[in-house]
Amino acid sequence: MDRAIAAMIGTVQARGEAPLIEIWGPSGGGDDWQRLDTLDPGPGAALSREVPKEQRQRSAREERLIDRRHQVLTSALACAGISIGQPEDDAALTCLVDAVDEDTARRLAHWLSQANR
Repeated sequence: MDRAIAAMIGTVQARGEAPLIEIWGPSGGGDDWQRLDTLDPGPGAALSREVPKEQRQRSAREERLIDRRHQVLTSALACAGISIGQPEDDAALTCLVDAVDEDTARRLAHWLSQANR
């Protein structure tokens, strides 16, 4: 469950958005669900992915591949116990994602997953 939540938060952060965390549970009668609490992600949670103005237009396929590499590495860092919460962390990860191909990103993710064992 923790990995699934970390992966979902990583996906939202990869899009440059802050996660909205709501806790839901059964109502008093148990017949319906109600929102119990909304958690504030805190400062630094809204990550900005600044795109340089001179960047060439990417195809939808290229964007999907870049997003997938970003999600793979963000998830691997979360599994290794490393949180990405500061804008400079996201900037470094974005730079890394732009510099490596799919196989290299997966290899880095594998190394990170082994680091926490």
